[in-house]
Amino acid sequence: MRALIVRLLCAAPLFATSLLGWAESLAELCNRQLPPAQVEVRTAFAEPAISFDFSAAQIEQMAHTGKPQVHFGLTQVETHMEPRVSFAVLSSAAGQRLCARPHIEVTLALERARVNVARELVGDECAIAAVWHHELRHFAIVQESLASTAGELERMMRAYYDGLVVMGSEAEAQRQIEGEFRRRWVSEFETLQVRGNLAHEALDAEDAQAQATVCNGALVRLAARLSGQAKP
Repeated sequence: MRALIVRLLCAAPLFATSLLGWAESLAELCNRQLPPAQVEVRTAFAEPAISFDFSAAQIEQMAHTGKPQVHFGLTQVETHMEPRVSFAVLSSAAGQRLCARPHIEVTLALERARVNVARELVGDECAIAAVWHHELRHFAIVQESLASTAGELERMMRAYYDGLVVMGSEAEAQRQIEGEFRRRWVSEFETLQVRGNLAHEALDAEDAQAQATVCNGALVRLAARLSGQAKP
């Protein structure tokens, strides 16, 4: 289960260049004098923490799989997309800003990583260890997926902003970049993240085949007992 929050941070201009002559067009001046746009996308990860706050039935509801099966574990993470934007600015001799190119730093921060282990397993160290290990593999998939997403998002953003010049004041430039994050980059991020779902499904299918031998069948027996209790 993943949640995405976007925080847009503003920074002061990287530098401002004064426009002293009008011998060439404004577009030509902006292209010649402004440095290239810069984009960097990095990741940050929180350490997962274990929780026994929920029962197997509650975890099943939280998993939203649509399948009537017992769930002993679920990894929940919250991802923050944090863009920090500053500008290289070209201004007139009177100090009026005329055009700019962005310097964008994006952090994809994986926060509040929690591994929920069903409270029914408390006291069974083998079962807890088995579920914890399985969920850590899910967490590793989340990390790998986020790192891959960061690289792909950086490539797409660099291609988009390559050669781009934002005309107008710094406030107008800021509004343009903010709008692009809301309309374009959040959607691209979510689309790229969906690719990791197949890896999660494959892991669950692989471990389900070996579940009968885990802890001498303790998890299978408990699942059968809980399923029987849930039936009317």
